[in-house]
Amino acid sequence: MNQDTHVAYLKLLEPIKLQLNTIIMADFNYPSIDWETYKSTNVLAQRFLDFVNTNTLEQIVCNPIRGSNILNLVFTNMGDRCTTASIRPSWVKSDHKSVTFEVAITPEPLLGEIRLKNSPKLIIPSRGMA
Repeated sequence: MNQDTHVAYLKLLEPIKLQLNTIIMADFNYPSIDWETYKSTNVLAQRFLDFVNTNTLEQIVCNPIRGSNILNLVFTNMGDRCTTASIRPSWVKSDHKSVTFEVAITPEPLLGEIRLKNSPKLIIPSRGMA
């Protein structure tokens, strides 16, 4: 990834103040970041890490995706409701392996449903889903 792409990522991400239950995943391509220490000697990668730390995100991909690099990253602030990612062979033609993970979600209870004649039913969510 060139410097302009790094800067574009950061301009997009830095103003965001994340809410709970967030998952961000992409091929961020930051091979200079040590994901055990969350540190980098690269200035742009360190700015990205500042965003990660400011938003209390955890990176859950622990194994290399391409060669010895962890490039496809999954960030979450969902704690133990999001499992550590597993690496699998790619299921498409790619030089990257596939990343899988599970999310434990408890659905909100519904307040009820309404069925109008000749119409699909209307689900009325609880306050948390609206």
